[in-house]
Amino acid sequence: MNPRQFKTFMNVSLQALDNLIKHDLPVIVGTEAKNHFREGFDKEGFTDKSLVKWKPRKERRRKDGSMSAKERTRVGRKILTGETGELSKIESEPGTATVKVYTEASYAKFHNDGTDKLPQRQFMGESQELNQKIEKVILEEVEKLLLP
Repeated sequence: MNPRQFKTFMNVSLQALDNLIKHDLPVIVGTEAKNHFREGFDKEGFTDKSLVKWKPRKERRRKDGSMSAKERTRVGRKILTGETGELSKIESEPGTATVKVYTEASYAKFHNDGTDKLPQRQFMGESQELNQKIEKVILEEVEKLLLP
């Protein structure tokens, strides 16, 4: 490769890298994050460095020890699935070199952070495991771009 070809290669590579950072990676990273957080609902816990399982749901029983028909339908159901599954509807909104990952469930913060009466069942937040997944996918994408 002569100097002129090298300069052309570098200019094209820099433009492609700029496009990757500003447009492609936000979509890719958003997908990784959504998948990671949604996996927590299947595993019934949150993974930062390792999986921390959620506190089990309490069974509501009547004074005579029986359960209502509605309560019986909850037995065996995964925690935080609810009747609508709204909480696990994690979305991402890619921007220029950024991505926002969120859920629109109005009560999400109460579950994620916990309250006096509601145990914390974190499903979104900083995660070392997610950061490693993101780092890996970014390196793969850069390598594909620069090492065809």
